Amino acid sequence: LNDKLAISLKVIEQSESLSNVGEINATSTAKEADEYAPLIYEGTDGGYKLINTGTIDPYIVKWGYSTLTKQGKQYLRPLLPCDSEAISVNRHHLYSSPKIVISKIGLSCEAFYDKFAEYASIDTNCIHSFTEEYVPEFVLCWLNSRLYNYVFECLFDGLRMSGGYLLYSAPNLKNTYIKHV
Repeated sequence: LNDKLAISLKVIEQSESLSNVGEINATSTAKEADEYAPLIYEGTDGGYKLINTGTIDPYIVKWGYSTLTKQGKQYLRPLLPCDSEAISVNRHHLYSSPKIVISKIGLSCEAFYDKFAEYASIDTNCIHSFTEEYVPEFVLCWLNSRLYNYVFECLFDGLRMSGGYLLYSAPNLKNTYIKHV
C-alpha cells in the first residue's frame, strides 16, 4: 500500500470533490491543437495569448518569457486570432472567460489563474464557470499546494510516467479533492 494513504484519507475526510468548484475540462482536443497551428502568429495585440503546458509554472504564465513550441515552430508571443471561425463557439467562450489553467503533465500540479480571460490554451486543462462557494484564488492556492500534490500522488502514483511525470487530465482532476472552507 501507498505510505501516503493515512494522511491522504484524513485530508479526503475533510474535503469534497474538486468538481464542486466549477467545470473541469480540457482547453483543446489534440485535433483542435493541430488545427490551430496554422493560425498562430507572433504579436502582442489582436488575439488570445496562446499557452501550453510548457509555458505554465505555479501561479504564473511564461507567455512572452519562454517559447511555446508547436509543430516544430517556436513562438515567444504566440497569439490565436479572436475572430477565427476555426475556433468553435464553445472554445471562444472558454478562452474569453476567467479560468484556472492547469498543465496536463508535470512532476507536480502547475496552475495559474487567467483572471482577465486573456489566454487560449492547448494541451492543458482548466477549471471555469466557478461556483459561488469557492473563490478562484483559493482554488489556485490549493492546486499549487504541497498538500494537494501529496494527495494527488497518493491517488495516481501507480500511473506515474517515465521521468516521474503525473498526468493532470480532466478525469484525474475530477477524482481529486479540495479542502472544505
